[in-house]
Parts: sequence; C-alpha cells; structure tokens
Amino acid sequence: MKRQEKAYYHNSFSTVIESKSYDVPIYRYIPFDYLLHLLRTHYLWVGPTKLWDDTYENFLTKAKFQWDSTPISYLGFLPGFYGQCWTLQKETDALWRIYSHDKKGVRIKSRINKVLGASINEANLKPLSTRIRIIGQIKYLSKNQIKKWIEKQNEKIINDKTLVESLFIKRKEFVHEKEVRLIIHKNIDEEEESKGIEHNHIKLAIEPNELIEEITFDPRLRNEDFKTYKQVVQKMNYTNKITKSKLYEFERPTIKNSQPPTMGIGHSRTKPTQKPSYAPPGTLPHI
Repeated sequence: MKRQEKAYYHNSFSTVIESKSYDVPIYRYIPFDYLLHLLRTHYLWVGPTKLWDDTYENFLTKAKFQWDSTPISYLGFLPGFYGQCWTLQKETDALWRIYSHDKKGVRIKSRINKVLGASINEANLKPLSTRIRIIGQIKYLSKNQIKKWIEKQNEKIINDKTLVESLFIKRKEFVHEKEVRLIIHKNIDEEEESKGIEHNHIKLAIEPNELIEEITFDPRLRNEDFKTYKQVVQKMNYTNKITKSKLYEFERPTIKNSQPPTMGIGHSRTKPTQKPSYAPPGTLPHI
C-alpha cells in the first residue's frame, strides 16, 4: 500500500477516492487496436486533457478572470495536465455504443490501486517534474452550478488544487458514465517550451497481466470474430480471463400456466357456449 500512498495526492477534494476504496474495480472501454498496442508495448498512455472534446472540459482555463481590473488567463497551464478516464459502471448499453463504434471494442477491468500504482512508472517524461498524481470520482453539476462554481474562484487566488479540482467536474448530462479519472500534473519544462517541444502523452510502464484483470469484448461482435480475436490476445501472452459480453443475449423464458393456451386476446380454444351474433355493416350488433 505504501506505493499507492506515494502516488495519492492527499487533499480536501470532495471527489477523491478514499483509501478504503483502493481495491474497488474500475473499467475502461477502448478500441481493440489500442488493446493490442498496450499488450505489445506494455505501456498505458495518458493523454493531455486539452484534447478532451466536450466543450465543458478544462472550463476553468477557458473562463475570463480579472484581478484588480487586470485580465487573467489560465490557458497557459493546460500543457501540464494529463488525464485518463475510467468508470465505476461495469456495463451499460450506452457505454458500448459510445466507445465501441465499430462493435469490436473491449472493456478492460482493473482496480483503483493498480491504476494509481502504475501512474508512478512514467517512461518518457521526467518523474520528478510531476506535481500531482490523483485519482478521483467525477462530480456532476448543472450548467448553472458550474457557472456559480467558477464565479466563486474569482474571489480567491487560483492554484494547482483549484485547477485539478475543476477537472473532476462535468455536466450532469454525463452522470450515467459514473466516471473516475486519473489526473497527472507536470511542471512545464521551460527549456523544452522555448524550443516548441510539446509532449502529447505520458507513457506508463505496466505489466498487462497485473494491471488488467479481465478483457470483455463488445456484445455485438460476431462469435466467430470473438474466437479469432481471443486467440490473438492469448498469443500476446495475456493469461487472464477473456469473455464476450452477454448484454444482448436473449434468454427465452419458460412460462408455466394451469390454464389452456389461447389463440389470441379474448379468443379461447374451448367450444363457445352460445352462437355469436354479427351485425350488418352500419348497424349495431344485436344483444
């Protein structure tokens, strides 16, 4: 546990994962090609938060602030922030459809302590330049609540903690995702910045069989393709559980009833007790 505690950024965030929850399973939906790259290279890639496509991501750096009538922008902090998204939600129809467009995606299962532990093993950047490593659960707010949260920040000096906390806030329209995020904040290397060098990801060295407990394929994947892809993954020395989701499998129910079956609604197969009457067109039936 000592290794995880070193990676954990202790603070008063309302969104952070408590230490007692370190062993909670989390999931990530990724393309099959990305899985193969992970298994081949033994690297987990963490991308820059500035590439997140929701317009409300990085909202604090997009806001306009004033300090003693002087305009202030925090946009310059963005190059130092990297993040990766996971979920506490094991499976939903929406997650498969959003993150597995070609119906060939996979869901990998890990745990909070394993992902947090992996965040220490930076392979391509200077580890000592890392200011913050934190994993936390997203807080979902309405647009109006986000606006009020931003307005409160204008009353105080914005620091690393505030910027990081803003990355754990999303609009309530995304609440179904039950998202958990790993955020890594790096110091910007002034020498590299002066040369125009910008890193588009952090590579975390991992052992796939230790980090990934289970791989589950899209439920819409054809069975013959699943068998082929499973063999490909196994040949890459992955030894843990590999399954295909059963989300769309229909289990035919067996209904037991003491009454005789009917031919349709209101029509019994038993012999009628009286002769039915019929009405000519345009008239009411005779009763």
